[in-house]
Amino acid sequence: MKSSNNEQAHDIGFRLFNMNDYNALQAIYSNEHVCQYLPVEGVVPDDRIKKILASYSDTLSHPKDGIVYAVTFKGNIIGYAGVKHVKEYDKYEIYYGIHPDYWGHGYATTAANYMKALAKRRGLKEVIAFAHIDNPASQRVLEKIGYTKVEQITLWKLPLYYYHMSL
Repeated sequence: MKSSNNEQAHDIGFRLFNMNDYNALQAIYSNEHVCQYLPVEGVVPDDRIKKILASYSDTLSHPKDGIVYAVTFKGNIIGYAGVKHVKEYDKYEIYYGIHPDYWGHGYATTAANYMKALAKRRGLKEVIAFAHIDNPASQRVLEKIGYTKVEQITLWKLPLYYYHMSL
């Protein structure tokens, strides 16, 4: 019997990344379905994944830049989620990425809501977000948690929708 999204949401966890999480992060960033919405050509190369992991693992050392967590399901990493500073807008963004094997089960919404609560606890009064114009699932997640679509933009050489939310 398949469990409901609500039951599965109870199995979602968040923890800091560590340098032993390379294989899990590589499984996400080497997936073409994930990378089609990211500012990369093809998939993220291994040397770049190692740099990303080092940054994610050291997230607490640079609190003004934001924070990122591993999203876990039954203890296994299925994605990442965070609140980070976007220098191009001088605002904080809620962002997330989930491995495609876990798409469509509410994990992105759970992760985004967790990051929204984290942003509030950090005292942020507003947050922004971006969703690729060809990613309606991510657009629905953002709107579901309270974002308003503002406009279509090009950022990081990607066609994106820019979202805003007051907290």
